[in-house]
Amino acid sequence: MDEIEVVKGAPVPALDKVRRMVREYAAGTGVTRAIVFGSFARGDADLASDVDVILIEPTSRPFLERGLAHLPLFRIGVGVDLLVYTPEEYDRLRADGHPLIERAEREGITVYARPESGGTEVARTG
Repeated sequence: MDEIEVVKGAPVPALDKVRRMVREYAAGTGVTRAIVFGSFARGDADLASDVDVILIEPTSRPFLERGLAHLPLFRIGVGVDLLVYTPEEYDRLRADGHPLIERAEREGITVYARPESGGTEVARTG
């Protein structure tokens, strides 16, 4: 019978470290709010986990091109699944009950909020 060898990879970054890296990144950009959700927000991330991030910022870029403005975020040492919304889009999706936004609202952690951003509140902050 064939054997399977499990090779341990790099340790999973601590939630606090991931939050801090996303917060520090967002503070140096035009982002008004940064939300971490998924396994890194729930505290059950493992070696296969990526960090799910929603950035809210004013932008005129097409939706599929917005992540290009945030390439440095992909250097935080863990995979990133990034969605970028304008404040108006996020508020509309939340009002419409979009399942992904509802999930981010329910389990997400706001790791950065520009003081003048107002609106688009998420249940928890961290």
